[in-house]
Amino acid sequence: MAHSAVVAYGSETGNAEELAVQLSQLTRRLRIWTTIKPLNALTPYQLSSASVVLVVISTTGQGDLPRNAQLFFKKLRSKKLASNCLEKCVFTSFGLGDSSYPQFNWAHRKLGNRIEQLGAQRLIEAGEGDEQHPEGPGDILEIYPKNFPEDVQDFIDLQGYTSIAHTPLDLQYDWEQFDSNPPREHPLGRAPFHGTLFGLLTNHLDIMAVPRRSFFALIYHFASDPDQKERLLEFARPEDPEFLEDYFDYATRPRRSILEVLQEFTSVKIPYQHLLGILPPIKPRQFSIASADLTKHDPTSPNCAVTLLVAIVKYRTVIKRIRWGVCSRYLSALAPTQKLRVSLIAGAMRLSDADLQAPSILIGPGTGVAPLRSVIQGKELLRRRADTPQPPDLADTFLLFGNRNAAADFFFADEMRARAGGQGMRLATAFSRDQREKVYIQDRVREHGKAVWELLREGARIYLCGSSGKMPEAVRRALEAVIAAEGGMGVEEAEETLRGMIKAGRFRQETW
Repeated sequence: MAHSAVVAYGSETGNAEELAVQLSQLTRRLRIWTTIKPLNALTPYQLSSASVVLVVISTTGQGDLPRNAQLFFKKLRSKKLASNCLEKCVFTSFGLGDSSYPQFNWAHRKLGNRIEQLGAQRLIEAGEGDEQHPEGPGDILEIYPKNFPEDVQDFIDLQGYTSIAHTPLDLQYDWEQFDSNPPREHPLGRAPFHGTLFGLLTNHLDIMAVPRRSFFALIYHFASDPDQKERLLEFARPEDPEFLEDYFDYATRPRRSILEVLQEFTSVKIPYQHLLGILPPIKPRQFSIASADLTKHDPTSPNCAVTLLVAIVKYRTVIKRIRWGVCSRYLSALAPTQKLRVSLIAGAMRLSDADLQAPSILIGPGTGVAPLRSVIQGKELLRRRADTPQPPDLADTFLLFGNRNAAADFFFADEMRARAGGQGMRLATAFSRDQREKVYIQDRVREHGKAVWELLREGARIYLCGSSGKMPEAVRRALEAVIAAEGGMGVEEAEETLRGMIKAGRFRQETW
């Protein structure tokens, strides 16, 4: 009997999807008939149809599943399923998460546990990886950036599309080839594309993305130069650590774009009919909304308005080239009143009136202050509502903000100082470069330990937002130190107290 595999993935930002594509390529090299699909495209019973199931899934928000896996998980939890319905399923799984989150890889663990509960057998132990990806508390605005016209024209000229660039085209991805050629999720859905090639490259396909290894595995087929073909294939080989390091040195570390790769491998000429299956889609970028008036967040309202705090991403790479963030570059070039494509989605923190009424400890360095500002505004709006039984008091709100310099980097400074002066909100700042010895936000948490502990005893919620990396862990260690010192606890008891707050929803983190 021929072996077969199902590679199933749940992906929010594309990393889990990319890993799933690489797995499917590897199984095909082993002569295993392979199907690759997002989890939502499967039913639970389809997991038993293959010799083995390989699941790759990321965790988003507060331990949530990606949107293209939530429907499948809902099906798995159906009471109509027999308790042993997956007894013929053999599977393994790999989770991608961000270890700076307390709910590290929860989606992966929840999904794997449920599959096992239904009788499936693990082929090998589950694996977990550590990544970072953006999310946002409260409401989130997704912005769909566009490629710049000059970059699109360079791509068109390079690939020889000039004569057809502005000719109306009908492109349909061949979904019947799903099993033999693993595609990415179609950037336009399953509907055919009607428009020009210039429009497709401007609005839908990300020519400025850093290419993943699967990209090299696809484009080497279209290289006419033997040396270039061989080099492209080396970048795509997953089984050789030496070539993996070469790929990182060439693409990942210098942040080379797809356009730049094609400018160097000039013999690669991709037939335009294959672009949908080779180029990644332009994914929306998510920004935490820094305002809380939900009546203004209604896209159908003429008064719809949101406030965003956007850091312009611009830096020089190791190969001395200037790099811009795709979305921040796009936003910085917009003219006033210019239209852009956006969507509004619910965030992960889902603050209730009870959350807003409770005392709050808000910790947010840098742009992390944006969602915290929405929490503060939410408290103010709730206080003005006539039906609120216990209006929140800003005197029970403690904002700890940090950045490099007070003069240049104190976002929303005037209004935060006004709240501290006139509404009783507590405010502590840490500007690391304004004095000889660097001071960080975790230092302020320790310094104001008594005030933090008093609020915690009153049932305060802690909201931690901002850049991931070392900061979230440093802040958690500072909070544990405060709990231990002010609460008269040992280290282990303080750690358990903070874990209990996380489980109870009194500590919520959104970092990116």
